[in-house]
Amino acid sequence: MLFAIVIIISLAGAAAGGPPSGRAPTQEPSTPHGKPVDYSGWTAQTGGSEASGDVSENSKGTPVQQQITEKNLVEFKATITWTDEPDQYPRHQNQPDELGVEIVAPWGENKSASGKNAYSASGGSGTVTVTFSVTQYKYNGVNGTGTWNVTPFAKDCGDHMPKNVGLIKWLDTGNTYNLKIEWKYYVKGKGG
Repeated sequence: MLFAIVIIISLAGAAAGGPPSGRAPTQEPSTPHGKPVDYSGWTAQTGGSEASGDVSENSKGTPVQQQITEKNLVEFKATITWTDEPDQYPRHQNQPDELGVEIVAPWGENKSASGKNAYSASGGSGTVTVTFSVTQYKYNGVNGTGTWNVTPFAKDCGDHMPKNVGLIKWLDTGNTYNLKIEWKYYVKGKGG
């Protein structure tokens, strides 16, 4: 009889929306009731990771799954940086590459941005950042706790275009990149 009551209580809790054991924390609705948490008197902390790789023109690179275990998260961002190849020959000019990054938050929202590097004969550099602001509506809130998916991508990778008639262009099929992931959260108490 006691065993049957425990099963019924467990099933009722699951039916009421309680998270099953071993699952990711439940994110609060995008329009919750109440005021955002004021972290005055709390200490800001940061976390981060880095990755690098190659991405081909008009393709996505290797996704990074960043697990955030901290509570009281207030910001998550990813920055992709790259350096385009220099002009390969004196009579060719390398056109800029367009790279970017896409982030999918644990609650399913996604944001992305891309940009072209500045041109330089010796190889121009580029950078793009995508940022999520995360709002907590209770102390030790779990909004943003969970898995963030970060994917670098490339659009058009500018070819090495001839400066003179009669020359052929040289194809640019992709680029290498560095990816920096950072997040900010709060812990109770002051740093010392």
